[in-house]
Amino acid sequence: MWTTAQIKTVGEPYCAEYTSADYNTTGQVWCSLKDKRGVMYFGSNTGLIVYDGNYWNTVQMDKEIPIMSLAMDTVSGKIYVGAMGDFGYLECNDLGSYEFKSIFDKIPDQYSRFSNIRKIIIDENEGIIYEARTALYIFKDDNIRVITPTFENEGIGVYKTGGKVYIYSPDSGIKLLRNGKVTDLEKLSPAKGSIVTMDELDGRLLIVNQEKGIFIYQNDSLANVQTGIPDNFIKNLLCIHRTHDNHYIFGSGNQGIIITDKDLNPIKWLNINGSLSIYEDNTHLVWVTTSTKIITIDLFSPFTWFPNTATGITSSVRSSIQVGDELFIGSDAVFNIHLDSLSNPKFSQLKNNGGTGSVWKLDTICGVLTGCCRNGIFTIDTNNVMQFADRSVQLRNFIVPRSNPDIILGTAGGGISVFEGNNGRYKYNNALTGFDYEMRQIAEDCDGAFLASQRILGVFRISPDSTFQTATYQKFTTKDGLPDDVDNYVFNIGKEIVICTKNGIYKYDADSAKFVENERLNQLFGGKKQFDLLYNDNRGSLWVKHVVTSKRAKKGDDWLLERYKITSDTSAEITDKIFLPFMNHIVSFNYIGGGCYIIGDVNGFVHYDENFQKDINQPYKALIRKVENIYNDSLIYGGDAELFDGYTIKLPYDLHSIRVRFSAAYYEHPQSIRFKSYLEGNDDSWSDFRSENYKEYPNLSPGKYTLHVIASNIYNVDSQEATITFEILPPWYLTIWAKIFYALLFVLAIWLFVKAYTKKLIHDKEKLEKIVEERTAEIRKQSQLILEKNEEITAKNKEITDSIKYAQRIQTAMLPMEERIQAVLPDHFILFRPKDIVSGDYYWFAET
Repeated sequence: MWTTAQIKTVGEPYCAEYTSADYNTTGQVWCSLKDKRGVMYFGSNTGLIVYDGNYWNTVQMDKEIPIMSLAMDTVSGKIYVGAMGDFGYLECNDLGSYEFKSIFDKIPDQYSRFSNIRKIIIDENEGIIYEARTALYIFKDDNIRVITPTFENEGIGVYKTGGKVYIYSPDSGIKLLRNGKVTDLEKLSPAKGSIVTMDELDGRLLIVNQEKGIFIYQNDSLANVQTGIPDNFIKNLLCIHRTHDNHYIFGSGNQGIIITDKDLNPIKWLNINGSLSIYEDNTHLVWVTTSTKIITIDLFSPFTWFPNTATGITSSVRSSIQVGDELFIGSDAVFNIHLDSLSNPKFSQLKNNGGTGSVWKLDTICGVLTGCCRNGIFTIDTNNVMQFADRSVQLRNFIVPRSNPDIILGTAGGGISVFEGNNGRYKYNNALTGFDYEMRQIAEDCDGAFLASQRILGVFRISPDSTFQTATYQKFTTKDGLPDDVDNYVFNIGKEIVICTKNGIYKYDADSAKFVENERLNQLFGGKKQFDLLYNDNRGSLWVKHVVTSKRAKKGDDWLLERYKITSDTSAEITDKIFLPFMNHIVSFNYIGGGCYIIGDVNGFVHYDENFQKDINQPYKALIRKVENIYNDSLIYGGDAELFDGYTIKLPYDLHSIRVRFSAAYYEHPQSIRFKSYLEGNDDSWSDFRSENYKEYPNLSPGKYTLHVIASNIYNVDSQEATITFEILPPWYLTIWAKIFYALLFVLAIWLFVKAYTKKLIHDKEKLEKIVEERTAEIRKQSQLILEKNEEITAKNKEITDSIKYAQRIQTAMLPMEERIQAVLPDHFILFRPKDIVSGDYYWFAET
């Protein structure tokens, strides 16, 4: 095993650097801190810097002063700030943004002059202790108590470790502060001087003194101990930090950083100078602040970087292999190193009997280390000397046929070259006639034929004769089932040959002599993915790599490396999903043994040791960082005030068009963070994950909304959800009071309308009654006249009737007598029907 500690001793950890161009301030950055939400704070010469993974901002101060120290109460989350000539804490304003609140006015007048606050200690019993060189200012119960050095012009300092608060002075020594009282510790007096740190671990008190070295106080005894840390390094110390797993990180002014185990044995050195502070956050990312930059170090990663500038390798790492205790790297030559030397790697270039060129492949054949390059096949003997075959031919790959293990087939610039072996040495024999295409990948199928590919030229099936002198071939295109004529790569998975295409994985179907989808593998990989590298490590894992054109990258394409553990013929699970930003492009990938892999790049290689486990599933928070008006960018919510469940930000209607900015408190490759959101009350569903870290909502209707935001980091681990609830208040003319007013106005209008209408009805009624009365009087008058006329007519009618009846009597008297007629004609009848009372006709009767 190469390493036994949790910090890898081989290679360089990934470091990300932020400069003044990023955080927009100049000068030293003195300290760093992460709050309960995960937001980072940095004290600089020009103020307090805030970084949330997306945005760099500054906290509003009364004046531009250097911030020298920071501390957070882990219970309340309150952040305390120490500045040059001032100190206090952060408090949210009405817009939810942090502002510095000074407590300088609480200092007794005689102690109000000091240069800067170098450190802040928070203790539940003692209070908030601000350390200045000339005094300790203890803030408790809204008052400040001052502790000064014993001797005039003597400095004073404070440390908290093991639940105890220690006060020290260069001449007075180390004392204990307990319940407000200071107690001398005589047994620690030999450690007097300029103390850089005090740290208690496993009953052992570590005291690091710049002048006198390192002391250990244990079992009531103080001893000056010798370590592997140079004395001149200790004299140059600026800061020390103990990690979560009890390693120590020592930062110096100009001699870099030394990492030790808990017993102070150095295990790693980093070329980072001017370390003013070292801070490890809850995800175990280490932050180093210096005079010119802020640096993050992924110190606990299973990946470390070997740049060519450190190893002496002169070109892209195209191949690698471990043989015994040696690691061989194929670049523009072959380089090697003993594994024990990897902590300080300087590779040696192998001797050879001719030029090398790009070494595309290294492998062992019959126990002999063999490779191929521009000058053909070569072997490496036990003295690490390269021996070339007797003919120079430009090779890109090689394979040993199963039917003839004594030869090597090499893919060359002019086709397939055949090399014949003898006791681990090879000589050029011939080129397969009938095939002259330059190929890159080659694999043998179960029928003894070979599939070869080249990204531009395509895919070929080559069938050599039994003597490997001649060959026939078939070229495959889209007519033969391939989804495209380019970007096709031939790989072996055990005895199975696959073609990685733009549309997933294909296989050769001998019955149809065409390529068809490899449904089983596509299902294993979760769909039709595009791979340009597929590697079987023969340990039950398949590694695949593909280029991803993504907004994650600041320039160009990223690459993504995935490891699949095959669980059955139809299922597999991803066990690793890796994005390495310090690599430009994967050139090679090889398992070298002991759980270690080499990933070749154009500028070096990455060493991956699976024995180092990194928890990538640590929880982190998505953050709502700012709410502002779209049209004038005016701030609505500053993102620092903690929003509790049920709390609602109320916005007037003129702020109904808003922009919400969000971030994620995850700082490992923050450029890869993606977000999805859902505005409850407006959206139907969650959005897709996108790299944009803001969302705009123009012209929202009055109502209550809740914005939900989730982030996804480089490992596709989702964050804890962030929410913010706000209510767009209706305009004044749609408020409840306006509606009540409208209702009252409507009622009043109805009342006035009813009243006016009633009045009109009464008036109309009166008018109608008058008309009726007038008409009635007229009718009565007319009736009276009619009655009078009727009486007059009746009288006249009576007179006329009487006259007619008189005339009837006369007429009747003139007609024959009925008795006479009866007497003469007993059976008779008379038909006499006058129209009126008097008839104009007469009948007569006579006897003869």
